[in-house]
Amino acid sequence: MMSVRRKRRPSDEEELLCASWATFREEFTTVEACVLSLQGMVELGGRSRSGCCFELQPEETLGERKYKCPKCKRLVWVTAGSLFDGIKDPITWRGAIWLYEDGLSPTSADLQRLSGASYSACWDICRKLDMVVVEQISDGLNPVESAFFQEIIFRRTRMTPAGEHPRAEQGEIEKASLEKADEESLDNFTADELSILEHLTHEPVHFQVLCEKARMQTRDMSSFLMMLELSGSVQRLMGDRYVRTKKTQKTSDVDNLSLELKVLISAFKSFVQAKFQGIGRKYLQLYLAKYWCRLDRERWSRGRLLNACLNRRKIRRKDLLDYVTPEYVFMSAA
Repeated sequence: MMSVRRKRRPSDEEELLCASWATFREEFTTVEACVLSLQGMVELGGRSRSGCCFELQPEETLGERKYKCPKCKRLVWVTAGSLFDGIKDPITWRGAIWLYEDGLSPTSADLQRLSGASYSACWDICRKLDMVVVEQISDGLNPVESAFFQEIIFRRTRMTPAGEHPRAEQGEIEKASLEKADEESLDNFTADELSILEHLTHEPVHFQVLCEKARMQTRDMSSFLMMLELSGSVQRLMGDRYVRTKKTQKTSDVDNLSLELKVLISAFKSFVQAKFQGIGRKYLQLYLAKYWCRLDRERWSRGRLLNACLNRRKIRRKDLLDYVTPEYVFMSAA
């Protein structure tokens, strides 16, 4: 007997997204209305000026994507120079901002399902909005190590080492950080000590080999290595071998965090597991920004994200692809 596959019941989040999108389309019924909004013409109540002669846009062209400057007759694109420069789908853009300002967190697939736009376009829109939110996070917040979020890192990105688990990205970031710390600390050593350090890595090197590479007498080498050991820059291993040490001390101890941060990190992990089933480390900070926009309804109430976008220059796709979450991330709930 042939079994009948039951239709999946939409989740509460999906129902909220659908309801919010329906309200948005009642408010913005046409492309022209969305274009006016993305110019700031509705929310800010202004009149657009052309970028060439600073002449007011003719009223009969309001809502159109381009018009001729009344003075020089050049073709003017109404969103030129802004975040919305060159966009092809004003409805999807304005709808995505509407969903964010409703305290929802649409995925690229959610936005594609609601708008009918391509997945690639929806991915670009969501990431760019997340980047706008990230830039609004105060620098005064206490940074948190990205290593605390390893358990929700499951998706591969272009930063994931070949043949490795996505969590291996964290190790690459920490390695680069240590190398940078080593470079910044080189001014603290003498010329002879620097000569030794140049021939040492995190792989063990025998004492005699080190003397040959640095072209240094045994007695002098022993003296300098002793000083480097005392400074914590070099470690002696069994078999008279030496390695460079990690100069920075890791502080990845959850007990050192405040109770507020512990609760916030735990809530964010639960949100990611329920909504995305796991994320890539490369865009961790952007997901934290999306979560902040979801939680802080006063800061990101209706019109706030749109205004932040109106004050932001264009974000290129290259900017998205080049973005990498730093070793320390910022979190905010309010």
